[in-house]
Amino acid sequence: MKSYLFTLLTACVAVSFPALVAAQSHPEKNFEAFWEIMDEHYAFFELKGVDWQAVYDTYRPKVKPTTSDEALFELLTEILEPFQDGHISLKTGGEMKFSGGRPSNFESQFPTDSLKRAYFQLVEAQLQASGFDTLKQEGPLLSAKTALYDHSVFEHTASEQFAYIKVSWFFYDWQQVQKLLRRKKDRQQFLAAFDGLLQQYANKEGLILDLRNNIGGVSGYPERLVGRFVKAPFVGEYTCSRKNDGHEAFTTLKPTKVKPAKTIIFNNPVIVLVNGETVSAAEEFVQMMRGLPRILIVGKPTQGALSDIYAKDLPNGWTLSLSNMRFYDRNKACWEGKGIPVDWEVSNDKSNLETGEDPVLQKALQLLSQ
Repeated sequence: MKSYLFTLLTACVAVSFPALVAAQSHPEKNFEAFWEIMDEHYAFFELKGVDWQAVYDTYRPKVKPTTSDEALFELLTEILEPFQDGHISLKTGGEMKFSGGRPSNFESQFPTDSLKRAYFQLVEAQLQASGFDTLKQEGPLLSAKTALYDHSVFEHTASEQFAYIKVSWFFYDWQQVQKLLRRKKDRQQFLAAFDGLLQQYANKEGLILDLRNNIGGVSGYPERLVGRFVKAPFVGEYTCSRKNDGHEAFTTLKPTKVKPAKTIIFNNPVIVLVNGETVSAAEEFVQMMRGLPRILIVGKPTQGALSDIYAKDLPNGWTLSLSNMRFYDRNKACWEGKGIPVDWEVSNDKSNLETGEDPVLQKALQLLSQ
């Protein structure tokens, strides 16, 4: 599956592994390290139905002193792929890369870059056909190389009645957010830009927030954005982290508190659009918005990959990233591996390109007009 650019961007740290048998080769040491990192930190063995010891017993004998890098990479990805976890990845620093994830309806219908570009053009055409002005950009472009990243953080427009804001990801500037000391500034810019749009559209009767294909970003942004739509504080979600003394050993649940913004509150109905490529930090936002007064979720269930990323290097320098946290909604339901349900299920498919209609956006407009 395609690689994602999302969720908490964890800095890789130097790793010290327990002493291994001296006779082990480098491929064997790397397999042992790989297995141990997953064993001590991965959060969803039970959910994914994986017997990790059985994985060791099956695959460890296949790794020999003569195992090549290519063969080792293929073996490790064979182990990781069945997890279907959007936060699992293995990067070698070269062309060999693996990123996990659940298959989605959107990806099956729009598998190529050209089809994805056609889809985004369809959304804009549907907006204009529905009486909206030309789509405007707010914030820096991520990358023009691929359709998924060829956007600004916010893309927005309005008709006489309603406003539309596409939220592409949960950070403002990709170069800036990678630097830990600049994260606070980046979050401030993200929220200030969004507040400016809410000020601009404050008199509209309703708002469509399009989070379809939102690639995620950084924890800490979602709850603050939710604060632009609520009048009273509440617990938006709960989180806990894996401990290394058992696959089901976790820290105490920690509440994430949502507070009403001091800048601006949008008090009219909001429709949030999602699909199976809405992932990570975007899913945090969705599960905190879901069930609130005046809020409806429309589209397809989300990807179901909410955890922050935990990353460690293998002895050979390859980087293994994985899910080490559990995120629960305010009712303590966990949507990992399942996706967050929607209030109205509507999907995009390839035939939309022929009809020139976006049924998900049409449903949102219908609901706002009721």
